[in-house]
Amino acid sequence: MALIDGKPEGIAVDFINEISERTGVKFHFVMDSPSFSSDLKKLITHTGPDMISTLMPTLERQKQILFTKTYMSSPRFIFTRDDAPFVASVEMLFGKEIAVVKDYVVHNNLAENYPGINLQIYNNNKQALKAVSLGKAFAFIGDIMSVPYMINEYGLKNLKVVAPSDLPEHITAMGIRNDWPELRSIMNKGLIAIPAADKAAIINKWSSVRFDYGISSKDIWTWIIIVNIAVIGII
Repeated sequence: MALIDGKPEGIAVDFINEISERTGVKFHFVMDSPSFSSDLKKLITHTGPDMISTLMPTLERQKQILFTKTYMSSPRFIFTRDDAPFVASVEMLFGKEIAVVKDYVVHNNLAENYPGINLQIYNNNKQALKAVSLGKAFAFIGDIMSVPYMINEYGLKNLKVVAPSDLPEHITAMGIRNDWPELRSIMNKGLIAIPAADKAAIINKWSSVRFDYGISSKDIWTWIIIVNIAVIGII
């Protein structure tokens, strides 16, 4: 989700607007939050946002947050500067500085399972991607559906996708404060009511990927097929 001409735009925004049209529920988008980690804590303590529109439903989070049905699934890839050395896997990031967003699933996964990687922690995607663009960090790991759009939106033309990671794919749902089960029910009914063709159109509208060296044409088409299968499966 990003601001375009002063208006919130993105996959999640389009899904929420579709739900609003079908349910009559009005939503207010908050775009000036200090950090994802802060929003997550405030959602849990009922002191901040009532819903986070793009949140992965992990087992730990499900103990404190209500989640809607998932509406998107996307594999995670490694992104670097276009002048970076060849990278083919997460293991090749050992000893390098990797930009992560605090409390993202990627942050926690790398911290727990890849101690050989040096983590640089940032408040949001924009800060993390800019760090890679400026050479302060070597790479960023994110999902192949939304990160290319963010790269274009932030004007970071020197970034590219280089290889799939071994991390679990990014499953996206909407996270709701746990004392509002009625809202979850409304959101789920709204998601179910959106026709499959409309769901696919929303996702395709915001998907754009620039592939460069590090991935063969066979790998590219393999992952495109996987992404499409995942999207169809969610729908």
